[in-house]
Amino acid sequence: MKTDARLAGMPALKVIGRLAIATLAVLAIGLLGSCDLLDQAGKGLSNGFSNNQNQAQNQQPAAAPGMGTPATQQEVDAMWQKLSAEDRQLLEESGMDKGFADGMVGSMDIASIEMMLESQLQMLRPMELHDKGVPVGKALAWKDVVNFESVDGLYSMVLAGNLDSDPEDELLVSQDVQWLVQLDGSEQELKLDPNQQLMATAIWDYDGDGIGEFLATDWNNFTQDESGAEEYKTLVLSTSGERIAELDGNIDMGNASGTDVNGDGHTELILMNYGPQYVPEVLAYGRKGKLVWQPKEAISLMEMASGDIDNDGKDELLAPLYDPNVPYGGRVMACGMGQEPVEVPGLSDNSLAGPPSLCADLNGDGFAEILTGSSLLNPQTGEKTRLAKPESWDDMQLSWGMGMGLGVIELDGRKLLVARLIEGREEYRSDTVAMWNGAGELVYLEYLGEELQDLKVINGADGQKLMLQTNDRLKVSQ
Repeated sequence: MKTDARLAGMPALKVIGRLAIATLAVLAIGLLGSCDLLDQAGKGLSNGFSNNQNQAQNQQPAAAPGMGTPATQQEVDAMWQKLSAEDRQLLEESGMDKGFADGMVGSMDIASIEMMLESQLQMLRPMELHDKGVPVGKALAWKDVVNFESVDGLYSMVLAGNLDSDPEDELLVSQDVQWLVQLDGSEQELKLDPNQQLMATAIWDYDGDGIGEFLATDWNNFTQDESGAEEYKTLVLSTSGERIAELDGNIDMGNASGTDVNGDGHTELILMNYGPQYVPEVLAYGRKGKLVWQPKEAISLMEMASGDIDNDGKDELLAPLYDPNVPYGGRVMACGMGQEPVEVPGLSDNSLAGPPSLCADLNGDGFAEILTGSSLLNPQTGEKTRLAKPESWDDMQLSWGMGMGLGVIELDGRKLLVARLIEGREEYRSDTVAMWNGAGELVYLEYLGEELQDLKVINGADGQKLMLQTNDRLKVSQ
């Protein structure tokens, strides 16, 4: 499989810029969200932006990332000179050279620029791997199904879903082109329109026939409203490249599918859009793209997780309600079709502090538990169960949500939470896979001996499996 530093036809520098900004956002929010002890930090951030007057009064130059005055050219020059020769070379080879940093002058404060470059460097520097440690549970066997042939596999986006008539999932790998990969490793290039800048974003069963279609954002196709907000379209495509439908909205920071908001057994597609005056809105599409729900209460673009937390047969969205005076939205609420938003006991009153990243019924009582930080929250009582740490670890964090590095897998008749596990609070790279039961007990632990970029639960012919994405390959459990 050929690779380069492009993603779905997008120019390399544009991709790396998007990746760096996304990394910065995920790192900053993830470190807050993954720590159960940072509720007060989240509240402090919220209070600092309680209204425009407070924002103006509290703003100090470079006080914190994103809050300072825009960087000057002199500050960027000095920052670049402080980097070691090795770090400068790593950044230049990735496309984030001095010219990239200069492009942030006047638009971002120096603390944010430094954090962006440092987060990129943490990905590029050699990772210090764990030794084998003490494994827990029966070891899984792994098979390589894709070799990217170079470390540029870091820039490969991988989606999983059933795209043909057999019971197994396929892997949709987006690089400079789209590749459809079977679990036995066979692959085919999808012939899509080369004139469109398509980025595959999800796999979703559009027509309810059990076979998924894939979704893509066309970066060449957008409109602007009167306020200047860009509105993109989501395309529904067949594997042959046929354009089946075009839906308003796009996948931003939320769930793409796997959510049944009306209880009809078909998972809806959740898209985000901007309404008038940049007010975000949520759109839930059912079979054949029918709009089945558009919550009347505006919801922040940080839609995080979904699940049936009240045992009514319909999934609720756990999302911060839109508040123009609070960054990233106000308090996280449970928003369900045909019901008013309700507070969830035990969730923080600020969306930045301990946000929900996954919602699933692990203990089989009909009420989905909520993963917040490294604890499972009972939404009925507000009680939190701390997930057990590996032996000898002082602290840990799970990958932040948005489908990255988290999932629920059925093994040996049990539903288990599975995660790409990270030691400590300062790091965000991982070489460790772990699983817990609904009681928070650690039932599986393995050190893979290489960096893990992502983890997904997929369907095989004989049950569910794990797919791991490393720097240069995809591995599937056997």
